[in-house]
This record gives sequence, structure tokens and C-alpha cells, in this order.
Amino acid sequence: MDYATFDNNVWKHTRKDYESLPAAKKQMLDEKAGGNSLARRPIVYVGEGTKWTETVEPTRVLRERFTPPPPPPTEVKYASAVQAHIDATAATKGYGDGYAAASYSSSTIPGWAAEADAFIAWRDSVWVYVFAQLSEVQAQKRSQPTVSELVAELPSIIWPQDNKP
Repeated sequence: MDYATFDNNVWKHTRKDYESLPAAKKQMLDEKAGGNSLARRPIVYVGEGTKWTETVEPTRVLRERFTPPPPPPTEVKYASAVQAHIDATAATKGYGDGYAAASYSSSTIPGWAAEADAFIAWRDSVWVYVFAQLSEVQAQKRSQPTVSELVAELPSIIWPQDNKP
């Protein structure tokens, strides 16, 4: 189904339907679109996977391909980016990833156990923050951030002082 948009009013029809309308009906739609012969009337056609914007002027029809904005990121993209940030933070201390860093919480070496405990507390605060932001977006209390904006907002980790074994 194609759409023709005139001044924020939408009529659903196919291009063929519009072209086959009687002249009086087209004139009525044209009047809704601007009323005078100098009016530029935007028409947006939505076909199978393609959008076209058509601007009708008195002597010509201008067509341009319309590329819609990309869809907002999914929860999976946010979760992947946050987990990558967590893993990258663990890697700054030489751990393979966040799971490896957390696994040292029961280490017999106090310095490693302290790093793991600090990391686990930080990781938990990161996810608490992410889920709080998700709730605010869903409640429309804030606009949806981009993935990079959300990662930039995450709390910073505070590592324990010099915990070499």
C-alpha cells in the first residue's frame, strides 16, 4: 500500500488508484495540499522496501530516493556494548575478560581478591545503571541514548591501590 501525504493528512491508496481518480477528486486532494498553483506539494510513496519523496510543482515532478534514519539500537546491541566495556575494563588490569576478573574473588592472594571484589562491585553498579536507564526510556522520562552515549555515561571503576602479590 502506498501513501500520499498532504499537509499532515494521510490518504491511503496505491499510485494506480491515485492516477485513476477523477479530475475533481484529484483537484480536491490538490487543494488540501496547498490550494494554489505555485504550491509545492510533497508526496511520500512507500513501496515494497523503497521510499520515494515526490515534490509536485506546476511544471514538473521531482523525485528523490528517501533513506529513512536507521532504527534505534536494540537491547541486544546495548547489552553487547556494555559487556564489551566491562571486558575492556578488566583487560586494563591484565584479565582476559570480566568473567576472569570476577573469578579471582576467592583468590588466596589478597591483592587479586581485592581487585576482583572491586571489579564485581563496579560491574554490578554498571548493570544497575543500565537497567535504570532502560526503565527511564521505557517510561519516556528520557530520550533513548545512542550506544556510545550510554557507554560514556557508565560509572568508572575505582581499583584498589597497588595490589601486587
